[in-house]
Amino acid sequence: MALTTHEALQSTCFFEILQNSKTLDLRDNRGKVHDMALVLLGVLIALLRKRDGNLSSIHRSMENTHSVLLEALYIDNQPIISRSHLPILLKKVCVETFEALLFEHFGIRLSAEEKAWFSVDGKELRGTILTGDTRGEAIVQAVRHTDGLVSCQGYYNGSKESERPCVIDLLTQMGLTRQSITLDALHLTPATLSCIAQSGGSYIVGLKENQAELYKDMQQLFSISKSDYQYDTEEKGHGRLETRHYKTIDVAGEYFDKRWDTAKFATVVEVKRTRAETKKAKYSVETSYYMCNIKAIHQAKAEQICTAIRGHWSVEVNNHIRDVSFKEDALQTIFKTVAQPLAIIRTLIINVLKKEKIKNIVAKLEEFADDFSKLIQFLKTVKIL
Repeated sequence: MALTTHEALQSTCFFEILQNSKTLDLRDNRGKVHDMALVLLGVLIALLRKRDGNLSSIHRSMENTHSVLLEALYIDNQPIISRSHLPILLKKVCVETFEALLFEHFGIRLSAEEKAWFSVDGKELRGTILTGDTRGEAIVQAVRHTDGLVSCQGYYNGSKESERPCVIDLLTQMGLTRQSITLDALHLTPATLSCIAQSGGSYIVGLKENQAELYKDMQQLFSISKSDYQYDTEEKGHGRLETRHYKTIDVAGEYFDKRWDTAKFATVVEVKRTRAETKKAKYSVETSYYMCNIKAIHQAKAEQICTAIRGHWSVEVNNHIRDVSFKEDALQTIFKTVAQPLAIIRTLIINVLKKEKIKNIVAKLEEFADDFSKLIQFLKTVKIL
């Protein structure tokens, strides 16, 4: 019996899949002095050895581990790429193919019936900001709340383009409009919310003063109306105590401007966050509002909505990993065609580490930096090698 595509992928290591891909490498046969799959593997290993943030540091790792890697792969006489040629080769990566292979092999698989909560947000790649500009290349990701796995990602240039159409394209092209999505206040627009609501999906989106009239109306609603449901949480840690007091009000029957008709507003949520920092004797209170097309028909449903609001921070956790555990923002390059393949490799690594339930990522990277044999064994265990 022939293997299905998914079964074939599961029985083949990712390095072999990259080697066998016909469209990953945009060079013609005359230009293929270096094996693209081997170079990408070398970069991936460098990032796993905490060499991110500087192409020269990444290349030194590739140089220092090249002979041992060839031995582990049973490859003979493959030259190491030079430092000057590394960015030139990275610019030849077909990003669409590389990304498709990543999410096919290390992504999220949901059946047509399955529903999950995803945070969608953009992140600036600060190392791509050109002199005189305030914005650079940016990556947009959809991150699953429950485990932090990246489902898909897209790109835009912040100095020329807006995040909003990039998010709409990502949601529609990847079929996420049928899922449950959390978004920040930038995406409280009829176009974004309608594409989710009209596809049968759910959303929770932040409400801030950029939508001044709606913001003022919802504030007033909470000041004059009794909430339908309330929910409280408390978190302690790192010398602080944070409490969150959630209130929900059904707004399905309220009047909204006609442009919001297809957004299908059903519930508005008020969240009052109180934070006390015991060591610094600091105390702060912040109130936020969220619009949602899910009807809070009972206490349990209201609590699900409130939990999803908190779950939006899964995308911020991933951004923190990219910037701190790795050094994504520190890597300077004026070429998006260099930044994007590196961003894909970071996503690949994060998804692999999340799937393996690695809790202390920094400690794991330091272990790999100290012991190359453990790194090779890990790559074999997760079927990268």
